[in-house]
Amino acid sequence: MSQPVSAASVHVSQSNPGEIHAQEAHVEQSSLRTLAAQQAVLEQCGCGQAQAGQMSLKDSGIGLARAGALEVQDSGIGLALAGEARLQDSQTSLLVARQVHGPVQTSVLLAGEVHGEVHTVLDTRQAALLGILAGAFIGLALALAGRLSRRAA
Repeated sequence: MSQPVSAASVHVSQSNPGEIHAQEAHVEQSSLRTLAAQQAVLEQCGCGQAQAGQMSLKDSGIGLARAGALEVQDSGIGLALAGEARLQDSQTSLLVARQVHGPVQTSVLLAGEVHGEVHTVLDTRQAALLGILAGAFIGLALALAGRLSRRAA
């Protein structure tokens, strides 16, 4: 298991540092569990979780990204939390941001302001239909459970 890397400025290439804590971090063709920095640039990387004031991703994948300003190009993110997010040819599972610039491809989008096209797994009509069906199913299951418990008593 590698030791955490801590410094004012870190540049890592083709490595597996495990953990990085820095003011500025530039990571290329590497994998790491955790990244915490004021400014972070990841190119062709895999990362479990990253937190930065400003974060830029290119050709990378991250499980959890938290940033004040997030710029993503040709990358994938599981959960992205940002003040401002700019995406280009990228996908997220869940994107939560005050301001989003797209085009955006995500399963779930929670944003205060969106600029650009948005492509989600569920559109508004599908989400409403899913909610109605789920409510009907739960209501039916509770009604049946109530009848069965009355018969047993």
